[in-house]
Amino acid sequence: MAGAMTGSKALPAGTVAVIVLFLLTYIPPGTLQLGTLTLGFPRFFLLLSILPCTALLLFDPRHRLTVVDAFVAGFAVWGFASILVNNGLDRLEFAGLQLVETFGAYSLGRILLARPEAYRLFWRVFGGLMLLILPVGLVELLGNRFVLHDAFGGLITLHPQILNYPARLGFDRVQGNLEHFILFGVFWGFGMIHFLSVFERWPLRVFMGLCCMTVVAMSLSSGAYLGLMFQLALLAWGRITRGRWWLLVGLAAFGFVLVDLLSDRPALVAISTRLAFSSDTAYWRVLIFEFGMRNVWANPLFGLGLNDWVRPHWLGASVDNQWLLIAMRSGLPALALVLAAVGSMLLLLLRRRDLPPRVALYRRNYVIAYVGLCISLGTWRSGAARRPFCG
Repeated sequence: MAGAMTGSKALPAGTVAVIVLFLLTYIPPGTLQLGTLTLGFPRFFLLLSILPCTALLLFDPRHRLTVVDAFVAGFAVWGFASILVNNGLDRLEFAGLQLVETFGAYSLGRILLARPEAYRLFWRVFGGLMLLILPVGLVELLGNRFVLHDAFGGLITLHPQILNYPARLGFDRVQGNLEHFILFGVFWGFGMIHFLSVFERWPLRVFMGLCCMTVVAMSLSSGAYLGLMFQLALLAWGRITRGRWWLLVGLAAFGFVLVDLLSDRPALVAISTRLAFSSDTAYWRVLIFEFGMRNVWANPLFGLGLNDWVRPHWLGASVDNQWLLIAMRSGLPALALVLAAVGSMLLLLLRRRDLPPRVALYRRNYVIAYVGLCISLGTWRSGAARRPFCG
């Protein structure tokens, strides 16, 4: 997406096939067992595509290298090194898979989505798959029946079904095709803003938007809701103020400082507490952040790798904040690299002034969605939600 986004030619059949096949890998609710390797279908696809995509990125003159490429490559290599430093060659396999998942996803996105026609196709196919998931999710929401698990049972190693989880608002939360409720909501909710640009007719836009909100609602996750609401709020701001984004940045910074001054807790804690679905959820997230940061400061360079983190015995091992987990696992340099990659990518996109109106619309909605995803990742730790969107 940070590459060239001009021109209007038909996509090669190979590009169409790769986009469709990659998105289809997210439908099976489980993993493949290849010898000693346990691979999710998207990760298996990335394992096959990383070398050709990297070669195209390096040697194909149509794909100009940018500073974003360097930051992402640095982040992937640093994460690889942090595991080897902390865990030795015994975990070389896992370190390699993490590198594939990081740079493989990025390089695939850079190659496939460098043209507006590919971007449009990607999100239209994504929307079609979401429509297939919608009735499956409704059955799970209302009847607590795992339709996809039943369909793929015996064919693959299924994701564990999350049972006996407390209902929210009287409903069972939907896991669908993914490992967790939150991931289900964040993943499908990322399509919301894109549907408003890749579908030209307003009735279809409204229909797809309502379907997306329904799918996200079935997750009953505050993190997914927050990402979706943030996308819509940014879209509304852009239309009302005609794109006065720096004014919004200033107001947000002022509000953050004001909350920090008036609250008896840090602003980040105060805000996250009020945005959480329940006070218990917010309380545990605050504790996770507090003890997680202690581990970061104790291991600032290469983090903990795959080692367990130090915490009270009553605090679980789960860390539901992607940014915190990056710092804990790979150190502060890794966090700095990934934030630099995100920031520089957004700046490269925003400084383009010569885009056709339709492509400029794609660019605006992509930026809004990516910012929304970054916020959602503050409430969830899985890389699966970001894999298809890293280019």
